[in-house]
Amino acid sequence: MSKESTVTKVQRARKVASGMKKLFKATDEMILAGKARTRDEVIDLFTSHVAALDERDRRYQAYLAAVAAERALAKQTNAVWLDLRTAVKSLRGAAQLPKLGMKPHRKPGPRTVASKLAGVQKRAAKKRQR
Repeated sequence: MSKESTVTKVQRARKVASGMKKLFKATDEMILAGKARTRDEVIDLFTSHVAALDERDRRYQAYLAAVAAERALAKQTNAVWLDLRTAVKSLRGAAQLPKLGMKPHRKPGPRTVASKLAGVQKRAAKKRQR
């Protein structure tokens, strides 16, 4: 079964509601989906479906707005965090960075011929694995 768009669902529900009012009396009962239902119960069912679709769309728009706001704040926070790191490092020293939850940059290990050879061999082994 293919998915139906929201527009199709809303149009169908509105047509059913208006058509039910034209074709049946309020007291008419019919068995639909294994249950006895009146005309108004059928109309209420389709109307509540339209309301649920509208609520879903409203919540999704709120979600998109919240995501956009968070991304804007994350951009600002990241810029301030980078500048704060530089300021603390220059004013108070790199040893003070852990107090702000920041790690100082790791010092590279010594560059010896043996360490370079080990790196070349490690890269070659990874390339062979691919």
